[in-house]
Amino acid sequence: MCTKTKEECEKHYMKHFISNHLFASTLLNLKQAEEAKTADTAIPFHSTDDPPQPAFDSLLSWDMAEYMPARADFNEEFDNYAEWDLRDIDFVEDDSDILHTLKMAVVDIYHSRLKERQRGKKIIRDHGLINLGKFQLMERLYPKEVQDLYETMRRFARITAPVEHDKFIESHALEFELRREIKRLQKYRTAGITNFCSAKPRITSKRLQKRNASNALCSQRFSSTSRTVEPASSGSAGRLTLNLA
Repeated sequence: MCTKTKEECEKHYMKHFISNHLFASTLLNLKQAEEAKTADTAIPFHSTDDPPQPAFDSLLSWDMAEYMPARADFNEEFDNYAEWDLRDIDFVEDDSDILHTLKMAVVDIYHSRLKERQRGKKIIRDHGLINLGKFQLMERLYPKEVQDLYETMRRFARITAPVEHDKFIESHALEFELRREIKRLQKYRTAGITNFCSAKPRITSKRLQKRNASNALCSQRFSSTSRTVEPASSGSAGRLTLNLA
């Protein structure tokens, strides 16, 4: 730059940057592309697993163990009185070795209780146990056999990863579904049905049989119930009696 004068540098700048239409159009395109990118891109919204914060001291609040979504914590901690063991402990220089060792043992016990508290919170958070309604709704979507397995395996969820636990339950749900489908196909094969087109009339017939059996049972129950009205005697009101067969 020492070989150029001030006027030459200004002329070079005006020629190649200000008056250069190619450079100006490139900057304009970059600016428009950036504005379009920021204007057209929608802000992603991800739903949270935390349920809405219920009213304080409400039934839902008690069902959620007084969980506070805004703080992602509980109003009352698990093992809530663990800190009470430390309230009277004070380390002073005049303590004997035995007393100092005893106080350190109390502190170590308190740390272990804190670790257990955090471990319980992690299990609840990882497995989504805060939103109990959603948890129960998902459980009811499974068939009866899988629900029993779900109830049995719930106690082992604390030692497995959430994804691995869900994969285990889903794999058994698929197994029960395949077993049910195999039994249905075996019934068709026993009846001599070898294709699904021939199975449709059988399915329709089964539905009609179940419907007729249900209607017949309702009619039988209705006919077995008789109502008799006794005439009113002198000085007394009529009585309505219901006789069940």
